[in-house]
Amino acid sequence: MNLADLLVQAVILWVGLGLILVPIYLTTSHHWKEKVQRHWYIVLPLFLLYICTVISFTFLPLPDDSEFKCNSSLYYPRFFPGWSLQFALRDSGGNLLSALASTYVLQVILNVLLFLPLGVFLHRVLGFNFRPCVLVGFAATMLIELTQATGLWGYYDCPYRTFDVEDLMANTLGCAAGWILCEALRLHGKRELPNL
Repeated sequence: MNLADLLVQAVILWVGLGLILVPIYLTTSHHWKEKVQRHWYIVLPLFLLYICTVISFTFLPLPDDSEFKCNSSLYYPRFFPGWSLQFALRDSGGNLLSALASTYVLQVILNVLLFLPLGVFLHRVLGFNFRPCVLVGFAATMLIELTQATGLWGYYDCPYRTFDVEDLMANTLGCAAGWILCEALRLHGKRELPNL
């Protein structure tokens, strides 16, 4: 499945969840006599779109039940960090520059970028300190990896994607990097960030 298809699935999921969750939020906030601040009308849908994009990239497409066969050699857990660079070097004949431009390394970079917005959201919107932000990034990634490793918590007889410790490290790093980026901008005053 290509990037465009994954993004289309994310938007479809976003619209579906938005039609369910936004009225619930507005109803419950009205019930408790809370005043909904205007920025939440932008922040919540954008964060929901981000979550749907993460779901789309990490879980979709789901395999067809009638065609899916367990293949342990394809979806074995990767518990050793550094395998991406090791495979990239192997496939490039030991050429470091070619290895760094490989899809193995690109996947690690994209995993870092995928969780960068979570760190920004946790810092700017929820006001998290660094340690809780990193813990949330780690926990969210662990949930994703365990869901993949358990075959969607037992829906499939075996994993349909690989549990990968590098994904765990890269996503957590991305969340931390998002927090650090916001904090650096705040501390150095290079750009005035709005208070969300």
